Amino acid sequence: MAADLSLEQVNTIWKVLSTRSTAIRQAQVSALAQRVRTTLSLPESRAEIDPATLLHTLVRDHQYYALEEL
Repeated sequence: MAADLSLEQVNTIWKVLSTRSTAIRQAQVSALAQRVRTTLSLPESRAEIDPATLLHTLVRDHQYYALEEL
C-alpha cells in the first residue's frame, strides 16, 4: 500500500504532518487520512487507527520500500 504512493503524495503527507498550527493541522490530518484510506482502499479494520498515526506509518513504510529498491 505505502509502496503505491508517489513521492509527491508522500511529500504532501509530510507537509501536512509538519504543520505547526494545531487547529489547522488536526483538520488537515483528518481530511488527508480519510482521503488516503479511500485512495488506497484500506480495509475497514484500519478505520479506527488514529489519522496522524496512519499517515506517519505510511510515510515510514514508503521510505522503507524506497530503500529496498536501491
